[in-house]
Amino acid sequence: MLLGVLHPSGGDLRILGRDPFRERLANNQEVGVVWGNRNYLWWDVPVRDTMERYRRVYRVSRSDYEQRLNLCDQFLGTSSLLHIHARQLSLGQRMRCNLANVVLHRPRILYLDEPTIGLDVVVKHQVRRFLRHINREWGTTIILTTHDLGDIEDLCPRIVVIDKGRKILDDRLEAVRERHGGGVRVTFQFPPDGTIDPQIPGLLQAALPGVAARIEPGPRLIATVPRAAATPIAVIRWVVGCLEPINLQVDENPIEEVVQRIYRGEMEDGHERV
Repeated sequence: MLLGVLHPSGGDLRILGRDPFRERLANNQEVGVVWGNRNYLWWDVPVRDTMERYRRVYRVSRSDYEQRLNLCDQFLGTSSLLHIHARQLSLGQRMRCNLANVVLHRPRILYLDEPTIGLDVVVKHQVRRFLRHINREWGTTIILTTHDLGDIEDLCPRIVVIDKGRKILDDRLEAVRERHGGGVRVTFQFPPDGTIDPQIPGLLQAALPGVAARIEPGPRLIATVPRAAATPIAVIRWVVGCLEPINLQVDENPIEEVVQRIYRGEMEDGHERV
């Protein structure tokens, strides 16, 4: 519907002030889209030929075209791939070229559907770094749908959660962490041949109400510390006073855990946030 392919069955939709269905050509001149499982490159010709075709379709000047190709190469390393036929590219190479291709006309809005699906960690880093750059330097609005919540943590200041077709949350990521994730996670690592008394999590939770703790293989003791309940320092002092960890790590609760809590209905007020 945002691209004008489908007409809404109800309601009203405007993209940059336009009806994307009735003004599809004008709308598509200012947007770009990448699906993680779809290829936009001509299969049997070099990548550069596809990009040249897109340059002509979107009426991009030669100087702008070369400048944007250089930018894509800086972040995505695409220059060495332009002479290769699309069918010979790996998944990661195809994604980098697809992304470079759809930003040649410098879209005002970029839609991404599972852009990092199946990619290795190096390519994910390249893609995310490039997206951050065009958002900051070009002012490109990026709308991202993904099951890789690392994309959200790395890129998105705002998160929308949909469950069974109903919007159950729409808020800034940091506000979501504060309300639904809260606090930090402290991970204590113990010697591989060591053991942790199974009563420790219960004793820790009794000593510091609000703190949740569990033992995991490794062995590791993981304590989740809500900001309103205690401080990480208090947890560290308690554990070090009872046990002898060989290492510890303090970080924010992973966004995966926050989203799990939201889907389970562990919300602040039990109502949809708009």
